[in-house]
Amino acid sequence: MENEFAKVMSEQSDKQLIKILTVERYKYTALAIEAAKAELTKRQLPYDYVAETVKYEEEKIIDEFVVDFDIVAPNIRMYNFLIDIILFEMITGLLEEFILLLLPKENIIIWLIVNLSTFLFYYGFMEFKFQKTLAKFITKTKVVTYNGYKPNKDIILKRTFSRLIPIDPISYFVSVVGIHDRISQTRVIKDNPNSVIEDNFEF
Repeated sequence: MENEFAKVMSEQSDKQLIKILTVERYKYTALAIEAAKAELTKRQLPYDYVAETVKYEEEKIIDEFVVDFDIVAPNIRMYNFLIDIILFEMITGLLEEFILLLLPKENIIIWLIVNLSTFLFYYGFMEFKFQKTLAKFITKTKVVTYNGYKPNKDIILKRTFSRLIPIDPISYFVSVVGIHDRISQTRVIKDNPNSVIEDNFEF
């Protein structure tokens, strides 16, 4: 039996062996797993290749069963984006006007500091502290990690700065999981999984 498993595993591709030992491990017996491990060890694949393959396969599974994470519909993400942009611009504008009262002369450095500080507070601090921006309070959604936990500081920093990638907003037109979600390995889900956010949500 052991020899049969060894023969079967020797016929598998590198990627399939990696899948058998990671994301598909539950499908196989202990003897099959041992045979796959022995075959993969024999091939001496580069660590980076194995790591990238595992990451790719895990992301495929997450995308395939993304509904299990109560991920919100694309239109809700669009509402979040639009509301956040409007509120962010309003807050930044008010702060700039206030600073101009104190420092009447316009200064590009001051403008950059105000915008960056507001950006980090609005997206970074709010999502770290509450798992929400102001828009997510309105649409009753929140940010979680892939496994449903509250994101830590490092994850939120990745998520926040990934928003600065120019094509980030466009990525949501082709996928329910956008660039800043993928980079930070986060999801936006319903605030209360037992409630339903209608696809025809209106302001």
